[in-house]
Amino acid sequence: MPITFTEIEKIDNGAQFLNAEHVHSFGGSHDVKDSAMTVEAIVEAAVKLNIRILAVTDHNHRCEC
Repeated sequence: MPITFTEIEKIDNGAQFLNAEHVHSFGGSHDVKDSAMTVEAIVEAAVKLNIRILAVTDHNHRCEC
C-alpha cells in the first residue's frame, strides 16, 4: 500500500517541505510584457504568499520596451 503525503508529514526526520518558485522580471527577460513584474514587486508578492525560496531567472537579455 503506498504511503500518503499526510503520513510523511507526521514523520519528524528533519526534512522540510518549502514553497519555492522561479519567475522572470520585466526588463530582464524579453518575454515578460507586464511592466508591473519588477523584481521588487515579485519579492513582495512572494513574501505575501509565504514563498520561502525564490529564483528570479531572467534570460540575460535586456528588453528595449
